[in-house]
Amino acid sequence: MGLIIDCFAGGGGASVGIEMALGRPVDIAVNHDPEAIRMHKVNHPDTLHLTEDIFKVDLKGIVKGRKVSLMWASPDCTSHSKAKGGQPRLSGLRILPWAVFKHAKEILPEVIIMENVEEIQQWGPLDEKGYIIPERKGEDYKRFITAMCSLGYRFDSRELVAADYGAPTTRKRWYAIFRRDEKEIVWPEKTRTKDNWEPCGKYIDWSDIGKSIFGRKKPLAAATQKRIANGIRKYILESEPYIVQDDRAVAFLIQYHGEQKAGESRGQLLSEPIKTIDTSNRYGLVTAFITKYYKSGIGQGCEDPIHTITTSPGHFGLVSAFLVKYYGSGGGQTVDRPLDTITTKDRFGLVNVAIDIKGEQYAIADIFLRMLKPEELKLMQGFPKDYIINRDLEGKPYPIKEQVARIGNSVVPIMAEALVKANCGYLKVGERIPNLIINDSENQLQFLQLAWTGHYLWNIFLRDYHRTRQKERENHMERLTETDEHGNWSLKGLPWEGLNICLPIEPESYKAICEAICQLKDYEDTGLSPAGVKALRHQQDSHCWIPVEKGMPEEYQTIFAKLKDTIKWSNSMFEKTSNKVNVTVEDDKGKKVVTHACTIDGKWSCDLLRCNKTYHITAWQPLPEPYKE
Repeated sequence: MGLIIDCFAGGGGASVGIEMALGRPVDIAVNHDPEAIRMHKVNHPDTLHLTEDIFKVDLKGIVKGRKVSLMWASPDCTSHSKAKGGQPRLSGLRILPWAVFKHAKEILPEVIIMENVEEIQQWGPLDEKGYIIPERKGEDYKRFITAMCSLGYRFDSRELVAADYGAPTTRKRWYAIFRRDEKEIVWPEKTRTKDNWEPCGKYIDWSDIGKSIFGRKKPLAAATQKRIANGIRKYILESEPYIVQDDRAVAFLIQYHGEQKAGESRGQLLSEPIKTIDTSNRYGLVTAFITKYYKSGIGQGCEDPIHTITTSPGHFGLVSAFLVKYYGSGGGQTVDRPLDTITTKDRFGLVNVAIDIKGEQYAIADIFLRMLKPEELKLMQGFPKDYIINRDLEGKPYPIKEQVARIGNSVVPIMAEALVKANCGYLKVGERIPNLIINDSENQLQFLQLAWTGHYLWNIFLRDYHRTRQKERENHMERLTETDEHGNWSLKGLPWEGLNICLPIEPESYKAICEAICQLKDYEDTGLSPAGVKALRHQQDSHCWIPVEKGMPEEYQTIFAKLKDTIKWSNSMFEKTSNKVNVTVEDDKGKKVVTHACTIDGKWSCDLLRCNKTYHITAWQPLPEPYKE
């Protein structure tokens, strides 16, 4: 099975989507931004992370000739996006797709999936001021596609909307698929239509609705007040409003983007997927508390005696209105507190907004406002609930601004999952295991929203075991059983007495059983019988040994080479290294053993050599290729 690489990895949207599709993490993630890599690393600890310029990173040297099954690439889109409006573009960012070509040419991934804004199809030269030359739109795009196809790739592209595939966002992007493995390019089938798109209101934390817009120490900006007023008109009075879960209020979202014309409402209903999330928090949640009129009654003035009181509760209610100041930047006040200072001029107006909801009459009593939280935006972007965005591996918290930037700059994971499933489903090895969190109430690790049970203990162990399995394979496989001085054998670390019926299994015993089962699966997956294993070992011991006098393993330049002779250089860095090989090690008495070693800057590196200076390597052989069906 080949490697999986995520170029322009960012905070990990594509990587987690790939993991959701295949049950395995990406092998290599590249990004120039160390802060983005920090977020990626806490969610994908098994991945090799490279914090380097995408043009300068030596993927060829790191891959070392191994097959690359899939490469995902999402170059920066800001200098292509229509969100730039009439502003000049940055030519340096517009050439980033050529980094994809550079690495594709060097490592030839079997499948390459790209994501960008749909405007990339208009990618062409800029004039000296940084503006697009209209008559040359699409020239660079066509040149790039032609170059990719010259490497032997077949190509197809489409514009896809994430909401059509179950994500609670209408983010629309250009996706391109390049293949050179003779398999067909497959576009995933839509799972939703506009009629049943996932509503973003489902992902709101309704326990926090913000603060009343009235009586603030610092009044809301005039532009924000206008957005709220226009939103109430459009999303409450002129539409069927979104009703909060317990029917206490209605709500909608406002967008903090510049309105194009007077009276325009930049926002949306919560019954729809959220519009595209960018790198800054531009969404505010407006919640209007409502009070109900009794049936068809028109009510009464407070100066009159109350009408007949019946035995049924709830027939009377005070309809709270709010007052709006007509001067300064005042944002108004509710009528349940004293009136602000009265001036010599009439500066106050009474606002009483009546709403018809399913044939019942309501009035707005109060209005609350807050910005959407990063965790809410994360879910609306299609990330799993357990994806960590608020801290790094060492527990260092991320600022809210940084969390939002990583989310807005990411691939929608659900889209990556759908595209990878459709085109690389044969790479699947299992299901994604959720991240672990700390349950502060119980002071223990647990899966998000799940109980701490033996089943999940098993999954936790499997996850940790798989993380170290590759490293263990590079060494010899430890025995599963052991024999005592009397010839009695049992599972290593677990005597037979520990398995008596009705005897509780201790954590150490449980771990020993899990390890044995995992190693047994590894052995069975080889398809070899015990006799076949013995024959293979005999063959390996006598096959293709190369005396060191005749040659040494080929070395490859490392990522540290460019730091040589700088202040950053240390003894732990080296210019060149070889792949690990089998070596014959001989001591001064002629005793020989076989182990693994590699060369570093032309010298052998081996544990045996470090612990005993009398040992020396006499011969070596390349490690055999993995079994292929």
